[in-house]
Amino acid sequence: MDNTTQEVEDFLRTHNIPFKALNHLPITTCEEGLKIAKEFGSTCCKTLLVKNKKQFFLFVIPGEERFNAKQAAAFLKSSHLSFASPEDLSRLMHTFPGAVSLLACV
Repeated sequence: MDNTTQEVEDFLRTHNIPFKALNHLPITTCEEGLKIAKEFGSTCCKTLLVKNKKQFFLFVIPGEERFNAKQAAAFLKSSHLSFASPEDLSRLMHTFPGAVSLLACV
């Protein structure tokens, strides 16, 4: 178990949040995510870290949906959004493209 996983589990336990850990191979495509989610009786989501010139934003959307950067930028009242770089993901979330997790923010 890596440090991030341990930190997340510790956080959940400390706050009396029930959870069940489901381990699987890394997911690199939406098709893989949908298959794994179905096996576990879960919902597949995409977690995306995007940025404008000043800020980062974390989006979680249904796995089968396509991210609409123009619509997201309009919602945020931002001029332009782009995906965070691999360096940004490493520095901010200790992860890499294709492995962004909402739980990495804990």
